[in-house]
Amino acid sequence: MYCPVRFITRTDVFFTSYFTAESFMCVLTLASRLKGWLFLVLLHTAPAMACTPFLAQGKASTLRVDVGNMVVHANALPGTPVYSKTFSWNEISDGGEQWIACNNGHSDDRDFDFNAFMSGLAQSPEIYHTNLNGVGVRISLRAISGFGGFPARMTTVPFTARVRTRAGQSDDSFRTGTLRVKVELVKTAAAVASGNLDYLDNHFLFAGDTSVAAIDIKGKIKVGACTLSASTPTTVQLPPTNLNKFERVGDTAGDMPFALQLDCNSAVGVKLRLEGNESASIKDKGVLKNDARHNQARGIGVQLLYQNAPVMFHKEMDMGTAAEGQYAIPLLARYYQTQRRVEAGEVNAVATYTLTYY
Repeated sequence: MYCPVRFITRTDVFFTSYFTAESFMCVLTLASRLKGWLFLVLLHTAPAMACTPFLAQGKASTLRVDVGNMVVHANALPGTPVYSKTFSWNEISDGGEQWIACNNGHSDDRDFDFNAFMSGLAQSPEIYHTNLNGVGVRISLRAISGFGGFPARMTTVPFTARVRTRAGQSDDSFRTGTLRVKVELVKTAAAVASGNLDYLDNHFLFAGDTSVAAIDIKGKIKVGACTLSASTPTTVQLPPTNLNKFERVGDTAGDMPFALQLDCNSAVGVKLRLEGNESASIKDKGVLKNDARHNQARGIGVQLLYQNAPVMFHKEMDMGTAAEGQYAIPLLARYYQTQRRVEAGEVNAVATYTLTYY
């Protein structure tokens, strides 16, 4: 028999399934010279049969994840995971394990697609918004030992994975109990909203067109911060003192320590900014001008100190990291001689402060 020969490249090999029976015999005749190529042809002629998957055991479930009470630290940068935990499927599935099989009745390998979806708006290809501003969610899946061809490494949703089952064998069904689910909450903005977290995805996982699972993530989020304790004074009373304690500019008297008392819900960095009518004659010494309206003392101001050093007005000062619970910022107020000549009278000064957390 005469066999016309058409030479093809390796990339053309997948088109050989369209040969007629006679032309395929010609290929076999040339097998001694094209052994490697023939092997590829034979592999291609036996594809797995696509199937229509169904739930052979179990029913569509909801994966229920409770992250509990979470604190998002104010100093965490956007993009930082603030919660991360990996669960077994059966640990969070309210319907237990599902077995997914093919209903076509094929006697050889069958394959189908798993489709994993996210719901809501995407912050990035991997992170999706939740109902709380500044808090995003990232979910990943893997199968133990890559069961059925499902990814063996954590793969971020959304994705599609083709799996294969073998008829008549122990793995003739794909078992969701082999899956592991990783849930991460990610800080997505500098400002984070506190409140009840609620992320629901009713179309989380499908086998073909068959719904396998939804996912419901709940919890309570609060932002790391502090509140002023009621014990923080709004007025600091300096003791009366005698003029003979003031002989030259820079002399001080009447030291009165006080503190800004904070209640913090987590460990946070604290910054303090002070504003006030700074003495015109004394700069960068933390001295406030005497603003008494009646019987004003002359040549005397009020100095503020933090850790035995004058405070800086109109600038943020780092107070360090406050531990969870009560935290105090120790300050001290005292009289300060601002001019060579002093006169007795009333002394009154006002400072306002702003606390920020990072």
